[in-house]
Amino acid sequence: MKLTLIFALISLCSYAQEPEMYSIYFDFNSSSPILVLNGESSSYKPFAANTRIVKLEAFCDSTGSFSYNKDLAEKRLSAVTKLLEASGYSTQNATKSAVGESEKINKLKTAKESRRVDVYYIEPNIKKSNVGDASLSQVEIKYKESDSTPTVIDFSKDAIQAFAKSDETELHLDMNILFVNASDKVLPESNGLLEELLEMLQKYPDLDAEIHGHVCCTYNYDISVARALTVVKYLIKNNIEKERLIYEGHSNEQPKVWPEVTDEDRKMNRRVTIVLKK
Repeated sequence: MKLTLIFALISLCSYAQEPEMYSIYFDFNSSSPILVLNGESSSYKPFAANTRIVKLEAFCDSTGSFSYNKDLAEKRLSAVTKLLEASGYSTQNATKSAVGESEKINKLKTAKESRRVDVYYIEPNIKKSNVGDASLSQVEIKYKESDSTPTVIDFSKDAIQAFAKSDETELHLDMNILFVNASDKVLPESNGLLEELLEMLQKYPDLDAEIHGHVCCTYNYDISVARALTVVKYLIKNNIEKERLIYEGHSNEQPKVWPEVTDEDRKMNRRVTIVLKK
């Protein structure tokens, strides 16, 4: 399922009861987490905002003495604690344990998989309220089923004109509206495309638009949503009715270019795509 975000007021947050687990891994004899961060962010955000960290457990493989592994686990625990805190997740009330070598873990995992810290967390559930005159920073989370992968075409005025006259109900457009790395700021080269999108929505008032935000490289849901919202704000500022607009973030789950080998590949994935609907 995908998250679709529409304008509304968040009324209440509550937490699920059972924590989930996420593992952060380490190289042999290292206390530096293995993170692929050459792109979107220097911080680490695998969880939703307001996620509660409830427990941290650090492990090592069976190489080395018990006391050495215990000390290494302490260092790994400290590294992950600092990483989470720097990314905005409080660990103050979390239970923390430097287990070191664990017979149970090593029996179930390879040596590589045993070198890790397990993060137990509880993400908030969002309870919805009636739609009102919410500000742009207030959103309601609504779920919809994912359809099969649609055909996406490059943006053109002719394509939109043909769609407006056709019996089709959706048109998926790759706008090539690109963004500064780790930011919701539109690249100057994409400003003209924003203006063209505005022009088309003004010309065809019966068309609605879904704005889909994307990032490159690693998980960052917040930035993908922020990029979609940047486009929405621009359109509303220029008198497109907010009732015609929906926005959605996909993190790095729908890359245009894969694998991301070059800087240009990563640049092309820092984007928004558009779905026009009747």
